[in-house]
Formats: sequence, C-alpha cells, structure tokens
Amino acid sequence: MRQKKQSSGRPWGFGLRVAMGFAIVIVVTILTFSQILIGRIEGYLLHDMENSMANLAITAKSGIELAANTFGVEGIAGLDEGSLSTFQSLVKDIAGKTGCRIVVADRKGVEILDSRGPSCRGLEIMGEEEVTEAFNGGYGASTRVDAVSGLYTMYVAYPVEGIGGSSIGVIRLSRPTESITGLLHSIRNGILVSGLLAGGVAAFISIMLSVGLARPINKIRSASIRFGKGELGARSRVNGRGDLAELSRAFDRMADRVERTFDEISALDRMKSDFVANVSHELKTPLSAIKGLAETLLDGAIDDGAVSRKFLLDILGESERLLLMVNNVLNISKIEAGVLDLREEELDVGKIVASVVSRMGPVLERKGVEAEVKLGQEMPSVTGDGTMIDQAIANIVDNAVKYTVSGTAIRISCEPQTHGGGSAEIVIKVQDEGPGVPENEKERVFERFYRSGGAPARRKGSGLGLAIARSNVEAHGGTVELANAPGGGALVTVRIPAPPGSSKGVT
Repeated sequence: MRQKKQSSGRPWGFGLRVAMGFAIVIVVTILTFSQILIGRIEGYLLHDMENSMANLAITAKSGIELAANTFGVEGIAGLDEGSLSTFQSLVKDIAGKTGCRIVVADRKGVEILDSRGPSCRGLEIMGEEEVTEAFNGGYGASTRVDAVSGLYTMYVAYPVEGIGGSSIGVIRLSRPTESITGLLHSIRNGILVSGLLAGGVAAFISIMLSVGLARPINKIRSASIRFGKGELGARSRVNGRGDLAELSRAFDRMADRVERTFDEISALDRMKSDFVANVSHELKTPLSAIKGLAETLLDGAIDDGAVSRKFLLDILGESERLLLMVNNVLNISKIEAGVLDLREEELDVGKIVASVVSRMGPVLERKGVEAEVKLGQEMPSVTGDGTMIDQAIANIVDNAVKYTVSGTAIRISCEPQTHGGGSAEIVIKVQDEGPGVPENEKERVFERFYRSGGAPARRKGSGLGLAIARSNVEAHGGTVELANAPGGGALVTVRIPAPPGSSKGVT
C-alpha cells in the first residue's frame, strides 16, 4: 500500500553544517594570515627603527671620536669638565631631536655622558648585551624591557675609537618601541576588524551557496526516503544542468521504471487472480452440465433415442469446451516460459479451418448460430505446427461464437493471396454479427488475461483465447488483426505466409 507524503525533515541541516564548516575555515584562515601579516609588519618596523637608530648612533659616534682626537686624550674618561659639559649639551640636544636616549661610556663600560643629565654618570653598562656585542664585533643591538621605565625598549651600540683605531669607549642609543607598538595595535585592530567583516561576508555567502547546494540534495534525500517507505509517486524534480540535477533526473527515471514495474506486477497479479476465478467458473459450468446430462441419461432418458442423441451431443460440446480451456491454460504456461515446441510439417490450412468448424458444430447448434464457410481452391501449403494453427483458428472462431447474437451467422473464409515478387500467403477471415469492439480495446483484447468490460458475454472468457491465437500465428511469421466490420460485428484477419514454390492442395 502506498503511503502518504511525509515531511522531508531537517531541510536545512546539511546546508547549515556545510555553511558553518566554510565559515569556520574562512575565519580561521583570515585570523592566521592576519597574525602572520602583523608579525611581518612588526619585524619590518623594528628593523627600520633599528636602522634609523644605528645611523644616528654612527653620526653621534663620529662627533665623539672627533672631539676625543681633538683633545688628544687616550680615552673619553680623559675629557675635562668643560669638554664634558659641552658634549653633554650636544648629546642632550641630539637626543631631544631624535627621541632617543644617548649614553657614552668609557672602555670599562662606565657612563661618562647621558642625555638624561649628569646625575646618571657613573652607571655600569658593560654587562648589557648590545654593549658586549659592540666591543666584540663593532656593533650591537637588542630589544628588552627597560629596568627603569618598564617599557619595551630597543638598544643599539657602537664602539668609540681613538687615534690608531683602538677602542676608547662605547656609544649607545635607546628608544622605547611604544610608538611601533601603538601602530601595530592600530594595524592589528584594523586587520582583525576587516578580517571579521570579510569572514562575516564570506560566511553569509557560504551559507547562501550551501543552502542552494543543500536544497537539491535535500529534495533527492527526501524523495529517496519517501520512496523507500513505499511512496512510489515520490520524485525529487531538481531542475538545472548540474550534476545534482542529472542525479535527480536519474533517480526520477529509476523511480518511474520501478513504479511502472510495480503497477504491471500488481495488474498481472489481479489478472491472474481474475484468471483463476474465471477458469474455475468456466470449468464448473461445463462440468456441471456434463454431470447433469449424464445423470438425466442414467435416470432413463438414454432409452429415448432422440433425447439421448441430443444429450450426448451436448456432452460432446461441453467436453470440447473443457478441452479448449485446458489447452489454453497449458499453452499460456508455455508462452510465459518461452518453451513453445514448434513442429515443422506441411499443412493445408483450408482443411484445418474445415475441421475446426466441424468440431464446433454442437457449440454453434446450441447457440443457434450458423457458420458460413468459404474455402479457396488450390491453396498453397504452409510449413508449421498443425496443432498450434488449429488452436489459433479454434480460439478465434470460439470468440466469434461468444459474441454473435443467437439467430445470426458467422462468416469464415480461407483463401490464398499472391503479392508482387511471387510471395504468397493464406488469409483467414472470421466475422461475427455481434456488437463489435470499442476502438480503445482493439489491441488490448490480444493481451493475456484481458477481458472487455462491456456486455456480459464478454466477461465469460478467461482472457487467453486471442492472446494464444496471436502468439501461435506470430510463431509462424504471420499476423492477427482485429477491426470492426462495415456492416457491424468484429472482423479478425489472420495472415500466414506460404514459402516460395510450396505445393498446392496438400492432402
């Protein structure tokens, strides 16, 4: 039983998960690159600050060396108070313009000049990293927290050389990096804000794209779940040209085939159920008639010659009807299994037609129907299975008798027909005077188990006679067609090809 349409459930789950994944990746990527960029900028600014301070240190160093050489002292410590006062003012002026603290120490690392004032003289700086590097390698630089101010500070130092190139002291410049820190802080905030805005926009775009991606996926998912639960009419119907649209169309085509197959199986099951019921009813009727006729004969009717003959003819007719139904059941089983056993023998179709009409005499007499038979002369023989051709013609004639009104006649003809090129065929026509066949049922009456839903007479058959007739004739390369005759009734035309050079009038 097909279930009602159900809710697809969690329509946004997949899309939101994908969107959140995209957003997280985008934000983490932006933050990571922001930190890398800020680190590069910080390194560049510190390097630029170091170069600037180094250039200032070289200029100040040159002035100190010139003064020391002018006074002819072996070390800075040999400067007198007047010279120290002069240099102190000069150093303080340079420091004020550059924003750096300038310290000049002797070869022992003891401060001789300090831009902060004479009160700082005498401090020991020999152990500082940049001072040690300057004495050892000609230049030193370091960045650390200043012990006095508590600020992160950059230091650069150069040795002061006397006459002959000997080291007579050291000059050191220092400046807090707070200006760079503030700039970096502003840059960092700007990058982070821009990154977050870009991440938000990217997240929004990814959500929209993900929702657009999730919509067809959810349609296919929902349709597959509903289809799996028995709702065979469920379809995804995703439009477009992408892979998901093609997947959707493939799913819908598969669902169409499954639904058609299911409908065909269901219809076949119903037809088989009807077939069993119909055959049971059809078998019951002649068996009951035979039983009743036999009981009547045994009760004494057998002594009346005329009555007994009539009853025996009736029994023979009902027996023929039973035999026809049994043969139909056996043949339909062979048709479904694809194991029809086609014998090869020369046949006179005219004699087969005459034999069929003769056998059906009791049926025609009981129905009150006459048979008008017209057989052609010197008909070519055909090669095939006589039993199958006989059964096909018998089923067609029996069908005509069922639908013919009592007191009328059926017309049966069997004649050869020659075509251009020397090809020939046997044409058999069976026309009744019944109600005819609706236009929309002309082909369906040849389907197995199909019975027209019109007049009551049409509901008596098992729906196999014409199907078997067409199968048997087509097995011989022939055709069976149904049409409504101009004067009323149905006309069945059977065409059986005759091989070239076939003999005439086979006996």
